[in-house]
Formats: sequence, structure tokens, C-alpha cells
Amino acid sequence: MKEDITETFDPSRPDIIDPFTTTELLNPNAPPKQQRVIGQANAFKASTGAEIRFFMPVLNVPFRLIFAYNPSRFGVLDNNLQPAKKFTFKFAVGSTF
Repeated sequence: MKEDITETFDPSRPDIIDPFTTTELLNPNAPPKQQRVIGQANAFKASTGAEIRFFMPVLNVPFRLIFAYNPSRFGVLDNNLQPAKKFTFKFAVGSTF
């Protein structure tokens, strides 16, 4: 299954813009922004990884080192609403649910 990759563009704005101008004139009668399809991506999202746990008997809690690889990450955002990275490394204390 595939999903469309879209981008939003302003049809009233020219494709070539003067990079040396600092002001922008807006047309109040301009048509609204539109979206166009620029490609397709796999709709199925998956990742893989490895986890190492070591138990500290003195503290009675497990420490976890987590490594993840995300090959199909297009359209996926992390907790900071940024595009997901290809490789992720995390450290966690405690057990999973």
C-alpha cells in the first residue's frame, strides 16, 4: 500500500524569488494555498532494533540500552514534532509495560 507525498505551495507566488529583498507584498485576493503530489512512499511503517538490559541488584532496577533502526520513517515525527531519525539510541531505567 502506498501513500502520497505532498507539498503545499502558493499558486500566486512565482517560482523564482529575489533573495535580496526583505519585504514581501501579499495579495489579499490571491487564491488559497494548494497541495500537489510529488511522490509516493510505503504506507506501512516499521522499525527494528536491539535492546540490552542489565540488572543492578543493589538498586533493584534494570538499566536498558536501546538501539533502533527506522528504514521507513517518511512522515513519522518524534516527540519534538521533528522528522524521525534513521538511527536512534536511548537509555532507560526501569522495566517495560
